[in-house]
Amino acid sequence: MELHTHSFFSLLRGASEPADLAAEAARLGLTTLALTDTDALTGARRLAQAAREHRLATIYGAELSLDAHGLGAPVVLATSVPGFMLLSEAISQAQLAGDKGSPAYDLEALASAAAAGHWAVLTGCPPYGQDAMADVDELARLLARLQDVFGPVVHAELIDRRLPADSLRNDALFVAARRTGAPVVASTAAHYAAPRQARLSQVLTALRHRENLAEAAGILHAAPTAHLRTGSEMRSWLSRYPGAWESTLELGRRSVVDLDDLRPELPRFPVSDGHDDDSWLRVLAERGMVRRYGSRAQAGDAWRQLDHELSVVKELGLPGYFLIVDDLCRFARESDIWCQGRGSAANSVVCFALGITQVDPVDRGLLFERFLNSERASTPDIDVDFEHRRRDEVFAYAYARYGRDHAARVANIITFRPRLAVRESARAMGYPVAQIDEMTRHIQHHEPPGPDVVLPPEVREMAAQLDGHPRHLGVHSGGLVLTRDKVTRVMPVEWATANGMSVLQGDKEDIDLAGCIKIDLLSLGILSALHDACRLIKAHHGRQFDLATIPPEDPDVYAMITRAETHGTFQIESRATQSILPMLKPTKFADLVVAVSLIRPGPIQGNSVKPFLRRRAGKEMVTYPHPLAERALRRSLGVPLYQEQIMMLAMDCAGVSAGEADRLRKDLSAKHAPEKIAAWRSRLLAGMAERGIPQAAAEEIFHIVEAFSGYGFPESHAASMAHLVYASAWLKFHYPSAFTCALLMNQPMGFYSPLTLIGEARRRGITIRGVDLAASGAQATLEADPASSSGQPAIRLGLASVRTLSPQAAQRIVDARPFTDVDDFARRTRLSARTLEALATAGAFGCFGLSRREALWRAGALAAVDERTLPGAAQASPAPELPALGPIEATFADLWATGASPDTHPVQYLRDHLRAVDAVSAVELRQLADGEPASLGGLVTHRQRPPTAKGTCFLSIEDETGLANVIVPPATWERHRRTATEHAGLLIHGVVERSRGCVNLVARRLEPLKVVVPARRRSTR
Repeated sequence: MELHTHSFFSLLRGASEPADLAAEAARLGLTTLALTDTDALTGARRLAQAAREHRLATIYGAELSLDAHGLGAPVVLATSVPGFMLLSEAISQAQLAGDKGSPAYDLEALASAAAAGHWAVLTGCPPYGQDAMADVDELARLLARLQDVFGPVVHAELIDRRLPADSLRNDALFVAARRTGAPVVASTAAHYAAPRQARLSQVLTALRHRENLAEAAGILHAAPTAHLRTGSEMRSWLSRYPGAWESTLELGRRSVVDLDDLRPELPRFPVSDGHDDDSWLRVLAERGMVRRYGSRAQAGDAWRQLDHELSVVKELGLPGYFLIVDDLCRFARESDIWCQGRGSAANSVVCFALGITQVDPVDRGLLFERFLNSERASTPDIDVDFEHRRRDEVFAYAYARYGRDHAARVANIITFRPRLAVRESARAMGYPVAQIDEMTRHIQHHEPPGPDVVLPPEVREMAAQLDGHPRHLGVHSGGLVLTRDKVTRVMPVEWATANGMSVLQGDKEDIDLAGCIKIDLLSLGILSALHDACRLIKAHHGRQFDLATIPPEDPDVYAMITRAETHGTFQIESRATQSILPMLKPTKFADLVVAVSLIRPGPIQGNSVKPFLRRRAGKEMVTYPHPLAERALRRSLGVPLYQEQIMMLAMDCAGVSAGEADRLRKDLSAKHAPEKIAAWRSRLLAGMAERGIPQAAAEEIFHIVEAFSGYGFPESHAASMAHLVYASAWLKFHYPSAFTCALLMNQPMGFYSPLTLIGEARRRGITIRGVDLAASGAQATLEADPASSSGQPAIRLGLASVRTLSPQAAQRIVDARPFTDVDDFARRTRLSARTLEALATAGAFGCFGLSRREALWRAGALAAVDERTLPGAAQASPAPELPALGPIEATFADLWATGASPDTHPVQYLRDHLRAVDAVSAVELRQLADGEPASLGGLVTHRQRPPTAKGTCFLSIEDETGLANVIVPPATWERHRRTATEHAGLLIHGVVERSRGCVNLVARRLEPLKVVVPARRRSTR
C-alpha cells in the first residue's frame, strides 16, 4: 500500500513515469498505488492504464503548493470519483488564478470542496532544511491549521527514507497527531521507482532551482532512498507507531478510485424541433448524399455505406460529435475560411456527405473501420485543416458557442531532446558554459550524440536518462476538447507557455485514455496560400477559382509534376519526393495519392518503394504473398503503402475482427511499436494457418505488418493531401506569379526559402521588385508588368519581409500612406532606429530619392522623430559623398534585410571562381553523363539525414541556375561532417549519378565555399 508518490509529471521533481512506478510496485508486491503529483493530475490516466496491466488498485491525489499560506505541501487524496472531480476543479482554479508554474490556492474554496466529504488530506513532504519540523509544538500547530481548512480528514503522514532526521520528525509528528486527534498514516513519498533513478532526481531538482548539484546540495535528497518499498519494510519500521500501519491500510482501501467511472460526454447540440442528434444527423447526411452522389437509385452502394456508417455512429453514441464538427466547418465556410478534413475521417461517407472531407471514400474503396467500428474502445478523431491565419476564429467560435467552462485546448508535453539533455546534464554537473557549448556544437536536436561526439561519461549517461523527460506543458497544434459538464472537473486546466493560452493537463494520449472526444482544428499554411492565390487571380486575371472549381486532371500539370518542377507545391516539393516523380510519371489523381505516400518511413522500412516503382514501370511482375492478400494489396501493385492495407491484410488473411484490426493499427503507431507488434505474431500466424496459408507466405505477410511498426500512413490522409497537391500544382503551372506571391505572403511555410522561391520565379521570366515604402503592401503583392516576357504580373516584395518589421507594423505603414517625405514617414510611424536601418538597407527609401547609404546615414536621427517633432527639426548632419552600393554589396544588403534578393543570387558573383576550379552550375550538372566526375558549388538549402537512410545525408545545393541534389554517403559524411554542418556554402566534388530521370551528385569530398563579404560593413547593417 503506497499513499504518496511522485511521477515525472511532478515536473523537474519526480524521475519515473507512471508506468515504471506501477511496474515496480507490482514487483514489490504492493496491491495499491497512489499517484500524487505536485499541483497536477497529469499522470492519472496513464497510471490507470498501467495499473490494469499489473492488477493494481489505484488512488489519485495531488500535492498542493500551500507554502504561501504557511501550510507546506499537503497531499489531497480523492476518495471517490466526485472527489477526483472536485480536486481537478480546485487545481484548475488555482492554476488559472496564479502565474505559469505558480498556482494560487484559495483556502476558502479548498475548505468548501473538502466539506463535501470526498477527500483525505496528508501533511505531505517535509520542507528541506527546517529544524522546526522536528518540533512537536510547531507540528501540532501545522496540523491544527490544516484541520481548520480541510476539517477532520487531515492525517499526519510519517515518511521514512532511512535518513537520520526522519525518526526525529516522525516521533514528533506522531505526538503532535495524538495531541490534535489526527489519524496517523505512513508513506515513502517516493520521487522515483527504484534507487537507480536517484541521481536523475537530484539533477532534476538542481535544474528546477537553476543551480548545479554542488550549489543545490542543501535541497537534494541526501541518499538514494526516496523510492518505493515493500509492505513488509513499511510495516517493520511502523511497529514503533501503534495503529499507523492499520490506519494506512484502512485509508488506502477506502480511497481506491476507478477512473473508468468518469466518462465525459459531449455538449448537447441544438437540433431542429422533432429531432434528436441521430435523426438530425441523418437529415443533414442525406441532403449531402444527394449533392455528392444523387438519389438512392443512382448510387445504391454509396447509400448502403451511409446506412451502415450511421448505424455504427448511433451505436457508439457519436451523432452529436459529427454535428459539432459539421457546425464548425459550416461556420468556416460562411466566414470564407477555407477548410478541409483529413486523416482517417476521410474514410467516412458521412464526413464526405457533410462536406467535412473532400475524398470520395466509395470511389477510393477506403476502409471505414480505420476510422470507426463498433468494437473500437477509443474515441475517433476528426481532423480538419483551416487557413492558418484564421484558424483562431474557429476556436473563438467554439468557445463562444459552448462556453469556456466546457471547452479547452489539449496540451503538448514538451520533453528534453538530445541536445538540450546534454546541455542541462552538463550544467547540473557544474561544467562552464563555454565547455558546454563545445560539447553540444555537433549534436543534432533530435539525434542522440554519436560515439564521435566527445562527452564526459557522466554527462553522456545522465543525458540518456534525461532525454524524453517532461519539461513543461505546451499547446497541442489544434486539439480541442468539448464536454457537457465543466471540463475542469474532468481534467485540470493550467496556463501554457504561450501567452494567454490555457491547456488541459494532458496530451492527446491522456485525452484518449480519459474518454474525452478530441476535435483537431489544425492550421495549414497551404490553405491560406491557395486562397490568397485565388484572390490574386481574380484581381489580376479576372477569373475565380476555389478548391472545388480548379479544373481536374490537367495533362500539362501532370507533365510538370513528372519533370519534378514542384518547388513550392504542397507535399511533393522535398528532394526525396522529387527524386521519384520522374519514375512515377503521374498522370491521374490516384498517382498523386501514391506520390504523397511513398516517401514515408513505413513504405521505406517495408522495402516497398523500389518494388512499387519497378512494377509500375513494367519491369517486375505483380505478385502477392498469397491470394488472400490480393484484395488488400491490389491497388498498390502487391506492395503495402497504407495503414488500411495492413488492417485489411490482418482481416482477410488472419481473420481478425474490425476491432482487432483497429487495435493492431494503434499498436503500429504506438510508442513501443516493435514490442507491441511482436506480441501479435502468434495471433496472426495462427489465424493464417487456419486459413491454409503456408508458413513461408504467412511469415512474409507478418514481415509486411512488422515493417510498418512505429510508422503508419492512412490512405485517406494521403488522398486528402493529394487534393491540395493537385490544386497547388495547377496554380503553379497556370498562374505562377499569383502562386509564388501567395507563398511569399504566407512565409514561413513549405520546404523552400523566399530566396529559392524568388529565384525559381525569375527563371520563369517573372519580374521581382524590391521593397518600396510607397508601393509595397504589408505582404507581397502583384503589379502590372506589360513588358514581361512571361505575360505574368510582377511580384512586389512586402514590407513585412524586412527584418524587425512585424506584419502589424507593416500594415500600419500601408494604412498611413501617402507620406510627403522621409521626415513625415519617421514622424508618423515612430519606428526604431533598428527598423529604420533595416528598411534603408533594403532600399525601401528609394521612393524619396534616397540611396541606401544616404538613408542609412539618416536613420539614427530619424529614430528620434515623433509626431511632436516639427517638420525639419530633426535633420541629420549633411551626408558626405557616399558612393552607391556595388552589385555585390546590394545583393548582400538585400539578403541581410529581407532574406532574398529581387534580381540577383549571391552565387552568381562566385561563378568566375567556380569556373576556375572546374565547378559546374546546377543546370549544367543535369547534362552530364552517368559516372562522370563533377564539382558543384552553391548554398546549402537543406540537410537531411532520415533514420531510414542508414547514415546517408541528402543535401540540396542552390546557385543562380537552380537546385541540385547531392547524396553524401555515410563514410563521406563522417569525414566531412563538420564542414557540411558548419558552412552555409559548400564546394562538393563527386560523381554524377543518373537513374530513371533523376540526376544526383554523389559526394566524395566537401570543402567550404568561401564567400567574400564586402569590406564596407555599414552597407549591410
